[in-house]
Amino acid sequence: MARTRMRQVVGGLVAILLLVIYVETPYLRSRTVYEVHLGDEVLGMIPSPAVLAEARQLARQQAEERVGREVMIQVAVELQPRRVRGPISFLGAAVLAEALLGAGEVLVEGYVIEVDGQPVVALSTQHQAQAVLEQIKAEYLEELLARGQVVVRSLVIRESVRIVPQAVSPSELQDVETGKRLLLRGTDQVKIHTVQRGQSLWSIAQAHGLTVDDLRRANPQLTSDLIRPGDRLNLIVPRPYITLESLEEYTYRSLVPFPVRRIADEGRWPWQRYVKQRGVYGQVEITELIRRINGRVVAREKVSEQLIRPPVEQIEVVGTKQIPELGTGQLVWPVLGTVTSRYGWRRGGFHSGIDIAAPTGTAIRAADRGLVAFAGWLGSYGRTVIIEHGGGRSTLYAHCSRILVEVGQEVDRGEIIALVGSTGRSTGPHLHFEVREGGRTVDPLKYYPP
Repeated sequence: MARTRMRQVVGGLVAILLLVIYVETPYLRSRTVYEVHLGDEVLGMIPSPAVLAEARQLARQQAEERVGREVMIQVAVELQPRRVRGPISFLGAAVLAEALLGAGEVLVEGYVIEVDGQPVVALSTQHQAQAVLEQIKAEYLEELLARGQVVVRSLVIRESVRIVPQAVSPSELQDVETGKRLLLRGTDQVKIHTVQRGQSLWSIAQAHGLTVDDLRRANPQLTSDLIRPGDRLNLIVPRPYITLESLEEYTYRSLVPFPVRRIADEGRWPWQRYVKQRGVYGQVEITELIRRINGRVVAREKVSEQLIRPPVEQIEVVGTKQIPELGTGQLVWPVLGTVTSRYGWRRGGFHSGIDIAAPTGTAIRAADRGLVAFAGWLGSYGRTVIIEHGGGRSTLYAHCSRILVEVGQEVDRGEIIALVGSTGRSTGPHLHFEVREGGRTVDPLKYYPP
């Protein structure tokens, strides 16, 4: 009985031991797992490379949902095998995918326009990249043809330009309009300056480290150096990546001046003249070869010139009747007033007479006896009278409010010929008085004692 009991106990112990060995053996045996390295950082363990492949796929799917197109994820990840025993905590594919997205660079397929080997702009498709180059040429050609009578012989891009398929960041992709601007301006940045009172092109250029020529190139709308407060000027000087060179044949018509022939008439005074036959401009057709670089003319050559219509001469009859010696040479003061500006150089230019200030309507008198050669409006002089005194001497009376004589009328020394005014270019009522000898002005005050 005791022996039988012993056998049962021993059998039970053997069964328990076998069970322990059966349960513990899988954990005691060593096995291969994979350590995930992201650069210098160890992320953790995965049981097989298949988990990394699944994580890559998950990361790509998430990136494509965000970007809206197929992507590639560029990330430096490495698996190192390890022999381990015992329980292991493994990385899941979703966690690993999130790590890959955070550390990797998301790239898409793009088409880069290279200029002389330098990448300039990336576009989504090859068609868009080709459209950029085609539209640049088409718009340039349209500007040339808009002038009319133009035949474009050639239009080329001087640089080496090619379209290269390349993986790029989605943020680098541009649309067609931006691509054109980058190639033509060299920058997509615009800096604007608003002109202030007292500023000039020179002062603005100096303040921003530019030259006046730089400002002109950056602002082709400027037709002169005149700028006004409130004008907006571009301060970015375009430095295009590409250079468009064109050769055009331009045909246009130009007027040919008509010659003038003068016929002397001894029975008329010198101020009495008329046109006997009106001249007619001729016309010539000219063809030029014009070479442009980015729209700017760098060379032009006349290749033909054809007379379409010859000019017709103008015949003028000019009086040559000798003016008698009417003047005495002793001039009387032309108006009662105060000399406010003398003969000679002054601020703003040369003053060809003297200014005598007087109230509007004050009588103006002929300085000497003579014949009225002109009585009417004379440009910036306003209402003006000119009297010929003979011997090559004449006097001029400008800015009158009213003229009281006619051309050809003989006037006496001291006779009232007009009234003081402020017509023409004048700052107030006064008489501008000139004395001319042989057609040249002289200082009127030399005819009067101090």
